[in-house]
Amino acid sequence: MKKYLILLAFALLVGSNSVAQGIQFTKGTWKEIKAKAEKENKLIFMDAYAEWCGPCKKMAKDVFTQKEVGDYFNAKFINVKMDMEKGEGIGLSSEFGIQAYPTLLFINAAGDVVHRAVGYHTTDLLIGLADAANDPNRNIGSISARYDAGDRSPELLQNLAVARYDAMDGTYVKIAEEYLGTQKDWSTEENLSFIFRMTDDLDSKMADYLMNNKQL
Repeated sequence: MKKYLILLAFALLVGSNSVAQGIQFTKGTWKEIKAKAEKENKLIFMDAYAEWCGPCKKMAKDVFTQKEVGDYFNAKFINVKMDMEKGEGIGLSSEFGIQAYPTLLFINAAGDVVHRAVGYHTTDLLIGLADAANDPNRNIGSISARYDAGDRSPELLQNLAVARYDAMDGTYVKIAEEYLGTQKDWSTEENLSFIFRMTDDLDSKMADYLMNNKQL
């Protein structure tokens, strides 16, 4: 019996350590979380979820618990999980325009969303998303502002199309076609990868290009 209790205690210890290796989510009111972000000069990462959401549960179990994810997010963000159908989450869901789960938000201390994406993300995709959020040349808030101010550089158009696609913003097709309008050769490896990713609508220039160039 004593041996069994020792083994049980060891298993619980190992289990708790593995959880601690992942993302550490801050508890508190939304006001308190924003104040913490301002004090530490960090963005807030919000996992906007609903209890019934299967992909949300899978991310919580398989991705947020990874040591690599925890090391990155705990160092660079104030992390919070928010049920969008309960408490403060109801008002924030409306404020942030949440339409699907999970929605992954990166928010500054003033409460403005600087980057976002929708849907299940693997470890690599989530860290890539976080990298973009912290990069003013790639996060959707910064590059949208530059686009609105008239910037039409190819790099910005490409990054904006990808960011809006990840955010399930339907304007990504227009931006993608603007980017391709700056390219003399659509058949490069980079551009073909971009076209395949952006082509959801069969009634688009990108779909026409793929249909007319099936050998590529």
